[in-house]
Amino acid sequence: MDPLSSQAIDVSRIDLAIIGVYLVGIVLAGVYLTRLASRNIDSYFLGGRKMPWWLLGLSGTASYFDVTGVMWTIAFFYIMGRRFLWIQWEWGFITMACFAGFMGKWLRRSKVMTGAEWMVIRFGDGTAGQFARTAYAVMAVVISVAFIGFAEYGCGQFFHIFVPRFSPHTLAVTLMAFTAVYTITGALSGVVLTGMIQFFLILLGSVILIVMALGMSSYDLLAGAVPPEWFGFAPIWHWEHLDKWEMTTGYSLFLLLTIVWVTKGLFLSLGGPQQLYDMQRFLAARSPREAGKAGMLWGVAMTPMFMVSAAVGVIGLIKWGGNLPHPEKLYPVVIGTMLPVGVKGLVLAGLLSAFMSTFSSTVNAGASYLVRDGYQQFLRPRAGSRELIWASRGASLLTIIAGIVVGMQARHIDTIFAWIMIVLGTAVLMPNVFRWFWWRFNGWGYAVGTLFGVGSAIASAVWFADVPVYVSFFVLLAISVTTCLVASLLTPPTELDTLKDFYRRIRPPGLWGPVRAAVLSEDPDTPVDSFAKDLLSAVIAGAGLHCLFMSSCYACTKQWAAFVWAFVAVALSAVILYFTWYKNLPDADEGLADD
Repeated sequence: MDPLSSQAIDVSRIDLAIIGVYLVGIVLAGVYLTRLASRNIDSYFLGGRKMPWWLLGLSGTASYFDVTGVMWTIAFFYIMGRRFLWIQWEWGFITMACFAGFMGKWLRRSKVMTGAEWMVIRFGDGTAGQFARTAYAVMAVVISVAFIGFAEYGCGQFFHIFVPRFSPHTLAVTLMAFTAVYTITGALSGVVLTGMIQFFLILLGSVILIVMALGMSSYDLLAGAVPPEWFGFAPIWHWEHLDKWEMTTGYSLFLLLTIVWVTKGLFLSLGGPQQLYDMQRFLAARSPREAGKAGMLWGVAMTPMFMVSAAVGVIGLIKWGGNLPHPEKLYPVVIGTMLPVGVKGLVLAGLLSAFMSTFSSTVNAGASYLVRDGYQQFLRPRAGSRELIWASRGASLLTIIAGIVVGMQARHIDTIFAWIMIVLGTAVLMPNVFRWFWWRFNGWGYAVGTLFGVGSAIASAVWFADVPVYVSFFVLLAISVTTCLVASLLTPPTELDTLKDFYRRIRPPGLWGPVRAAVLSEDPDTPVDSFAKDLLSAVIAGAGLHCLFMSSCYACTKQWAAFVWAFVAVALSAVILYFTWYKNLPDADEGLADD
């Protein structure tokens, strides 16, 4: 086998011209949208809540498809085979099914601008509600900065292979500067509309790579490069194969880690968005019905990410064997050495799109919390629209700078991502679940649980970084549950009028008996959603999406019987969802008259 080397990478002037035209075009498009974003702060962060569901869904997909995350996913497919889907649970890849089934419409019904502002309609405008709002804003800014750092590190490492004369951080900062132009000026309108263009470039690159993989792939060749367990899917108790790579050191107790990943993913799905920019997409939808449809399209459109992961992973195994020390470098080497002139430029433009979409979405979301829940709430409550727009641009710039500083501290691609998803994500997990499903959970419980969680996550990174995930996860989860429950039970419940208003607006399920009874006694005709149907739809959608994502893996490994069965399962899921989900979406006019 040839060694994996970037020495043969060549980017022609034609490829550079394609990339240059794309960069100039996308920045000009974003600047043109400045006038749409400058009407008021609602237009800046939510596009005036007039964006169609298909645009929100496709742009949301593009924001999930970041260069760093795809490099990470390719590496895990290369190492684990189909079992790489288990680790995807840690970022809640099945969450889109819950977005479609119930979470999207709940978020849109709240009619707020940020997740922190949502705390006021749930916990009231008193001290407890404002404390919860501030705690959420702190968490949101920390997550946004961490995600920008993740993007900065991975993007710099990726493009450094193509342009070695500049350092990775120089390249990343330069690309961020380009993206910042339309992100800061065009705001969410620019982010969403350019995100749609970026999705189709990503799709084109994904199709090209999977066609290449199909031309090279052979089940027999793959079987000679990987152990037999690589083709399986069920979790293995002890998988020594994983100890050969830095990224998966300590992952050999695979079954324990799978329990952690799945548990975290399930609670994440029930707690609502933690990646923050996804929440913006649903708040910006025209209605709860369109929010649900955007969630379903978002999930289906994620397929190209798994297409690329399987295609590049298979190409790497066939061409370079199964023992590469740094499989995260496969992506740039495959593109730089195996794609023809012109096609290479298109694919690289698509990858720039992926980076720019994720980066711009994260910056816009993080800035919204700094302005709406910091600057406007505490410093300038009477600020006019023009002042808030300029404050939003300044907050975007500060968020970018902080993210760059974080990215410069990362050791390798998995460092920041693992901290965000498992450490920080777990530490603030349960307050976000309780807020939807239990009436007695109050603002004090949310704020204390969240702030203790953020503090525990930072302490874990500083002093306990070497503790195994299957230990730290349950410790952080216990801290989160204990602190938020104790704080809630030791403090007064939220006022009943606030809870009744929240229930009428959102129609949440779970332990809402006293509030539900009070609402129905006043207005027996208050609509009540069937959470059983919503949850059934989410489960079926999750299974269908899982089979859809797996289909590209089966195709690339030439497992055609499994490929056919996967598509049969997808088709069956779609038929069932027509009756359980589509026909039970909220009315088309819900949420339109009073917005």
